[in-house]
Amino acid sequence: MGLADIYGNQSKGYTVATAAFRFAVVAKVCGVSLTDEVNTLTGGDYKEVRGRPMTETLERLLLLYGAGIIDFTVVEDLLKIKSDISPVLAQAEEFIIEQSEYYEQIRMPIDRIKTIILCCAKSRIYADKNALSFDEARQICLLENVAIVNGFVKIPDYELLKILLENGELFGYLHDGRELYIEEKNDSILLDPDVQAGNVESGDYPFMINPGRIVYYDKILKLMYSAEFLQYCKKCGHAIDENIMSHYDRFLHNIKCSFTVNCCHRKRKICGDKVNQFDYFTNIKNDSIGYDKSEKIEVKPTEEKSNAELMKMALDEFCTKYPVEENTVLEVRNQGNIDLFVIREEKYIPVESEEFRRPLFDYDAIWGKIQEYATNHSIKVVNGTVEIPVELMQMFDEKDRVYAESIICEQYSRQSESKGGKVFTTLLKLMTDAAVEAKKTSELKQGQAKLKQEQEEKKSKRGTGVEE
Repeated sequence: MGLADIYGNQSKGYTVATAAFRFAVVAKVCGVSLTDEVNTLTGGDYKEVRGRPMTETLERLLLLYGAGIIDFTVVEDLLKIKSDISPVLAQAEEFIIEQSEYYEQIRMPIDRIKTIILCCAKSRIYADKNALSFDEARQICLLENVAIVNGFVKIPDYELLKILLENGELFGYLHDGRELYIEEKNDSILLDPDVQAGNVESGDYPFMINPGRIVYYDKILKLMYSAEFLQYCKKCGHAIDENIMSHYDRFLHNIKCSFTVNCCHRKRKICGDKVNQFDYFTNIKNDSIGYDKSEKIEVKPTEEKSNAELMKMALDEFCTKYPVEENTVLEVRNQGNIDLFVIREEKYIPVESEEFRRPLFDYDAIWGKIQEYATNHSIKVVNGTVEIPVELMQMFDEKDRVYAESIICEQYSRQSESKGGKVFTTLLKLMTDAAVEAKKTSELKQGQAKLKQEQEEKKSKRGTGVEE
């Protein structure tokens, strides 16, 4: 409620002097007696305001002056602000009245109340849309790494200032202590001699254009992975505001600490000591399928840990839940990154992804030569040992011979191992399964269709009383 609501439309001659007369009469009528504790304007200060039109801002400033909260230099300073600061002054009045009911020992110091009022008022000069409320300014005053000088929020902590600049916060200067302008080239701020010396009292020391956000930065910087989270916010365009904690929860639980672990058991031993996808995927012509187990795991660190440590926590949890054997490959996905490990002596040995995916040989070419030779010649298995003719090995390039030998040995030794009707899966079978299964499926569908047709014909004949 403003003065216009209280007094109605007054004439243009409704000045401080006429208002004071009205207030005095009303106070007398109501039997209100003021004590000598009230500050009174004298001399030039009285002349400064006597002829001014009475506004809600001026009324509240005079009340705060009379109550001893601010001095007249502050009144003069705040009257120069073109923006409406009466809402802030009203909040200050409410707070002061509330404080009056407390013991003096727990009341907020008057100097701090004055600082809060100035901070709120000055924020309306350069950030009217994001102007501070009384409560927001109170929170800023409680921060350790912030200095409020003449109402302007300054950052004496060099590292904090650097973080704010890196995240796009704007800072301004008071030119010659009067004219205000925004510094667009933030990189130059860190080179400022006053900034490097931490001289916040200097009129040339930069101040925050949107000081309300410093409260949220303070909360963030006390959390785990704050630097990464701020980079995430900048990348995603998340504002540093009252919703920041919900963004942080999502970042921590769904991104930073969320891992997907895929498990691949070794299915053949063609590549020797080299860890290659050929030995691990069921379908050797398509490595996009074949994970034996996949699990999404959220780790819950109690303190900030490196990415490697978080990844190990995820691997440990996976291996506890799903025990793995020697030479198993584990693929870990997190934040768009993919890391591979092989289990060796109960340790996670890193595997280069590109090397794991790179074909070591041309399987079709090798297997084609083996089939070509096997058509006219026999490859013998004697006492469980595959005997490979020299002329067959000479058909391969030197770099392929070790793989060809492994393929032949594994292929033929498995073919020879038939015990109790159990035939071991061969590499050839892996290559031809798809075609065979497709043919079986087609034949099965044809048979089912034919059977269904025959059943329909029989049913039809039953209905007419005729049956063959």
